[in-house]
Amino acid sequence: MKREQVLLVLTLLFLGLMGLGLLNDGGSGGPRPRPGRLDLPPFPSVEGESVVNLPEGLGRDPFRKPSADQPLPPLPIDFPPLGALPLLIPPPLPDSGPAGWNHALFAFSGKPIGALDELVDTSEEGIGDAEDAGSDFDGVFDEAEDYKEAYDWVQISIQQTLYGRLLGDGRYDKAVGDALLFQEVDPRTGDHRFGEQTLEGDGYEDFGFASTLRNQVELRIREDRAAGVGRIEDIRANVLWYLDQGMHEPVAFSFAEELALMAVDFAPDELANWMLLGKVWERTFRFDEAFTLYSKLSGQPIPDVDSDLGLSVGEGRFPRSASPRVGMALILKRLGLDAEAEAQLRTATALQDGNATAPLELGMLLLELGRAAEASPFLVRARGMHPRRNSFEALRNGAALGLAAMVRADWSEAESAFRDTVSAAAGGEGAMQARMGEAAAAYLAGDFVRANSLSVNAIDTYGGVAQLLLIRGLSTAASGGAAAEAIRDFRAAADGDPLDAAPSLAALAFWLHVLGEEMEARETLADALDLEPRNFFARWLRARWAADSGDLPGAREELRDLVAEAPRCVAVLVDLGWLLHQEGSLAAAEVALRRAEQELPATLKGSGPAPAWAEIAYRRGLNLMSMGRAEDALEAFDRALSLDPATHAARNGQAWAHYALGDIPSAVAEYGYLQDVLREQSDHPQAAYAALWQDRIQAHAKLRLWEDEFDGRRLRPGWDAQTHARLGVEPRVLDGHLNIRGNHRDKGRTRAFRSLTATTFRSFSGDLLVGNEHIGSAGLLLALENRNRQTWIFEVFRDREGQVNWRWKQGARQEQGRAGTVVPLGSSMNIEFVLDREPVPPVLSVYLNGSPLWSGATPALRSAAGSLVAGAFVETANALPVDLLVDRVTLQYSAQ
Repeated sequence: MKREQVLLVLTLLFLGLMGLGLLNDGGSGGPRPRPGRLDLPPFPSVEGESVVNLPEGLGRDPFRKPSADQPLPPLPIDFPPLGALPLLIPPPLPDSGPAGWNHALFAFSGKPIGALDELVDTSEEGIGDAEDAGSDFDGVFDEAEDYKEAYDWVQISIQQTLYGRLLGDGRYDKAVGDALLFQEVDPRTGDHRFGEQTLEGDGYEDFGFASTLRNQVELRIREDRAAGVGRIEDIRANVLWYLDQGMHEPVAFSFAEELALMAVDFAPDELANWMLLGKVWERTFRFDEAFTLYSKLSGQPIPDVDSDLGLSVGEGRFPRSASPRVGMALILKRLGLDAEAEAQLRTATALQDGNATAPLELGMLLLELGRAAEASPFLVRARGMHPRRNSFEALRNGAALGLAAMVRADWSEAESAFRDTVSAAAGGEGAMQARMGEAAAAYLAGDFVRANSLSVNAIDTYGGVAQLLLIRGLSTAASGGAAAEAIRDFRAAADGDPLDAAPSLAALAFWLHVLGEEMEARETLADALDLEPRNFFARWLRARWAADSGDLPGAREELRDLVAEAPRCVAVLVDLGWLLHQEGSLAAAEVALRRAEQELPATLKGSGPAPAWAEIAYRRGLNLMSMGRAEDALEAFDRALSLDPATHAARNGQAWAHYALGDIPSAVAEYGYLQDVLREQSDHPQAAYAALWQDRIQAHAKLRLWEDEFDGRRLRPGWDAQTHARLGVEPRVLDGHLNIRGNHRDKGRTRAFRSLTATTFRSFSGDLLVGNEHIGSAGLLLALENRNRQTWIFEVFRDREGQVNWRWKQGARQEQGRAGTVVPLGSSMNIEFVLDREPVPPVLSVYLNGSPLWSGATPALRSAAGSLVAGAFVETANALPVDLLVDRVTLQYSAQ
């Protein structure tokens, strides 16, 4: 048979026998007995109980290969070079409020060009000397007419006119031909001529009054008193005119009230007449009477108040009209009772009497309370209720809509609303305010060039109005224009509106500081705060300067107040967050910086680089690294780079985070990538930092720590205790120490040491205790040895008098000195040698008990050949006893 056939037969036979065995096991009758259940006593629960407490960080990693040495802990890394925090550029007027500054005013500000003295004053351009200029005005001055503008006059004849003042209470009722009481003056000087004189009717031909406001008011009221019911519209218009003149001539207020009462008497059923009377009382600060009048008209009596106005008003005369309730609300608002004013305005708006004033004033109130989103629907509703698009209230409504859009940071809507208002005003009253708003909206949107163009055009039309000058100065500076022109505009704006100059002065202080005019800037800021102590921007600027000058407590208090006032202003949040970081309040700093990062405007997401916002994410990452939250910090650095890839410091932050997480290759790669990005800027601070720390962490990763606490019975491998133990004393381990104890047979030195390649050495330290029996020197040493030949040595030792000495020697050169420290017998001391290989040549530093003992360049250790010996020694000058205990020796070296 063939071999394959034999193999097949044998295989079949084997399988058959196995199958027969299985059949026999399964057919043996009764069921197979099952093993009985083994009942075990219950084990007491130990959930939540510790079996043994192991100190954190101790014990060897069971998965790490056993080794005589171990890697060093991660290297502590310094912050990448820090630049300045983003600034808050001064806001315009009108303004959106601090939350609206986040879009474009929170930025790294540039510097206007030029110096402050580079402004050419062309205010007298084209004017020559005084003689030439005088000829241009020949014939302009009309002596008689100009004198009549300034003085009362009496024409005696066609050749003679007297100038002075008409006197007497009835002078305004005189007619030509009546006797006049007159005080003549010299019209060129204003000095009296003679005394008062009476001019009889036949002694003059004509007379008139000077064109002064007082005379205009007195003459006009005599005409208005003669008006009848048919001129009611003229009477109401004249009441408003008198009110406008009242601030200059107080007597006009009394005439306004007189005419208002006349209008009420003529037409008591017209609400406009009653509201006009209330307005007169408001303008003369008689708020109680005005409020009482409005309450009577609306049918809402005031309890426990004397409501006698001396008029027959009639309770609830106009219950379905909104105007009286609006009047009540405006008085309440003026007194600071905003909640009560809002309630009255909501009631007035609900009456829906077709009056635009109620929803307009409600929207304005909500806007002033910071509730712009809630105000907008009421303002939109009011806009469609004005009878004329160019009326004062309609233009005010349009400006309010623009302001509401600014507060919501809807810049395009704001510009559109202001532009519509400018169009409706057609150059009339209200157009200037709307053009201010349009320029301010462009500025807040970050379109500084357009804002500058709009403000320049408006100034060409309306002249140097303070708010327009402010916007022109702000946009000039922010767009990198001429510094001198911007500073000139700020100063002119402050001079043009001295009572409300704080915003202009604060802006002036900011840009003076940017231009390096430190002292003048601080004086100007102080002036701004004197005028308006609660000015938000000026207070922020004061806090920023305080922090920059090191006054962290003062800055912290100011910033906390500002955050409470405007919790969404990112500049304040960032400044407070970083200040808290500097003070070590890392958790509080994280809260502030996180809130700041959350304020990123939606319009900036994905719209291009946002360096200021990238800085927030970067600073937050640094704070998280300080908190030990490397993973969260890595995400923050990623966000910073996504907002602005040119935030090179964040790339260094990424490398730091990777290193803290133990990912050295990624850290090295990030450092390398940044150096490649900045290869054309090798002197860039971030590139230099990346190169430095890339080398450091790579070198540090190679370092090993060898330590011996002498807790065994024998010296650990690596020690040499025999080569230099020939005087009868042998170093050995005893009671947890390296003991060099005994009696020298002769003078000489005994040492125990460890050798390593010289170029790998980094540090060596040990704790020493000289016993009471010791007579001689004892210490630690470093030495370069090549083929048993010593080329360099540095030793630190205690001499027999207890003084600590140091000595180094290289060939014929040597140096020595004393520490000035006495170590008594039985006292321990720590000696440490640290070699810094970054400088060239390397620098060796020696410490005694943690304090510097010696430091200096050591060329011998730069690239020394052979071995470096590190160890302990004792030395005597004769056959004397030695007694040295060495504790916990550490040695750092590079694993090449």
